[in-house]
Amino acid sequence: MNSKLPKPFRRLLALCARDAAHEAMLAKLEQVLAECRQQADAAAWNLLLHEAEAQGMAPLLHKHLGALGWSGVPEQFRRLLQSLRLRSRHANSIRSVAAGEIAAACAAAGIDLLLIKGIALAHSAYSEPGLRPMRDIDLLARKTDLDRAQALLLELGFHPSPAHEHMPEEHHHLQPMIKTIDGLQVSAELHHDLLPASPRHQPWSLERSWAAARAIEIGGRQAHILPPEQALLYGYQHNFQAPLNYEPFRLIHAADLVTLTERHLAELDWEKIRKKTPVLLNALSRLHFLAPLPPEVISRLKLDVSAEPKGAGQGYAGWTGDITRKDLLALPLRLLREPQLALDTLLPPQWWTQLCYGCTDGLPYWRVRLIEHPRALLRLLLAWIRAYRKERDAAAQM
Repeated sequence: MNSKLPKPFRRLLALCARDAAHEAMLAKLEQVLAECRQQADAAAWNLLLHEAEAQGMAPLLHKHLGALGWSGVPEQFRRLLQSLRLRSRHANSIRSVAAGEIAAACAAAGIDLLLIKGIALAHSAYSEPGLRPMRDIDLLARKTDLDRAQALLLELGFHPSPAHEHMPEEHHHLQPMIKTIDGLQVSAELHHDLLPASPRHQPWSLERSWAAARAIEIGGRQAHILPPEQALLYGYQHNFQAPLNYEPFRLIHAADLVTLTERHLAELDWEKIRKKTPVLLNALSRLHFLAPLPPEVISRLKLDVSAEPKGAGQGYAGWTGDITRKDLLALPLRLLREPQLALDTLLPPQWWTQLCYGCTDGLPYWRVRLIEHPRALLRLLLAWIRAYRKERDAAAQM
């Protein structure tokens, strides 16, 4: 989370990155809130409000500050934060009905469909759907069923979003479909793969998950979602191991992993998860330094939280491909002129590096620092060059 928030406010927001509070978390939250009251002016509280909304954290911040009785919180801030929570609750109720209708239409047509990401988590991990803001209704179908599923969306009143009419053919989801319902623009995205293309991940189509899918009720209809162990892995890979130019780190994604872990603590086989995907448990140990986990979670998962990494909570702030054509050759000079950008690119925060690459110490960590991260930067540069050449060739043919 790279923001201009004063440090106590950043810590306050990060502590709220979970659904279920625990005693140690509330005690720490009360302590940090006292620091905020001592340092803050109206501008700092206003900045916290905007940051909470940007991070998808406004409903959770409202919930946990409310648990403390709003002690010392400005009244204007409380009212505005409450309005954001109510807005999220209302918007998600509309999306829930729409998602239920889509799921029912696909089931009637014989199309297997999974609800994924925010819409699935809101109705399976969180205690109240409105606590998990989202931008889209994300859906996963077989690639061979995409045309039929898209036709069903058209029948339900959705139409292609003009803002995304130039989606790359190889993208892992189709052009978003939108529909205005009760004044809210609802967006639905049909995926044929859960993850953007990356050498770090295997393709993840519906076939990989359908047999283990779980049924839930949403909008009065039955729908299906990923089982919790797959939801955990997917949430980690999609939000923390995506290509460097995909999406910046957001606290709501940390809240998703923490909430899923705590909700399914007794249910999941953590030793099996450790053997199959140790990077996931390593990542959870890093999230502890952002949103501290209760002792029973640390013990059950056997997490190593003995040494706090540097830069806890700081995301990647380096180069992500934001250059124009003519600036490509000038990129090395730009990095020389902007030493902080060069430093952030080549040496990102220790905490982010451990979280993103799923390694915490020893030779694996230094392999990431010296080999894997530079390799990821090279891939980013090569992808930019390929995109530039494709655009240049297309322009030459016109």
